[in-house]
Formats: sequence, structure tokens, C-alpha cells
Amino acid sequence: MRRPEFIARQSQRPTGLMGRLIGRIMAAETARANEHALRLLCLAPTDHVLELGFGHGRTIHLAADKVPLGLVAGVDPSEEMVRMASRRNRHHIAAGRVALVL
Repeated sequence: MRRPEFIARQSQRPTGLMGRLIGRIMAAETARANEHALRLLCLAPTDHVLELGFGHGRTIHLAADKVPLGLVAGVDPSEEMVRMASRRNRHHIAAGRVALVL
């Protein structure tokens, strides 16, 4: 089923209240696939990971848990998603284990 144009735009670069809602929906919709991708990576504790378009930041958080001596970095074009992911990963960011960039 094709998503309405407004929802499609928000999914590409979420903004505002609708963006936060879409971020939560995306986190639920992509959880299984993202967890599977992390398993396939077989991350070691000292690995460095780069995620392009990290969105909600849930996968960044899971990756950071798997690389306690490494670094997880990400870039996303949405200010709202950077804020959401930064809140979700605040402890990893404070510890210098996660770096997120707009």
C-alpha cells in the first residue's frame, strides 16, 4: 500500500511532533530487521560501526551495547531524529562510545 505524500516526506526527513511519532513507528517497524542485521555483523567488543540514516537511534543503542570498547557513529539528515537518537543514547554519548552527526 502506498503511503500518502505527507507521510512519505516525513519518513525521509522527520520533523516536529509528526516526526517524533513517525520515529517511534519506524523503531517498531524496523526492529526485527535491524536486530537481524546486527547479528549478521558479528560485532566484536572493539569494533567501530557507522550507521547512515540512524533515525530513531534504537539500533545505534543496541550496537553500542555490543561494542563496549569500540565506537558507534552515525549521520542522519533529520534534526528531529538526531535529537531523538541523542536522548535515547545519552549515556553512550556521555561515555564517548557514540557520536551522532546531522
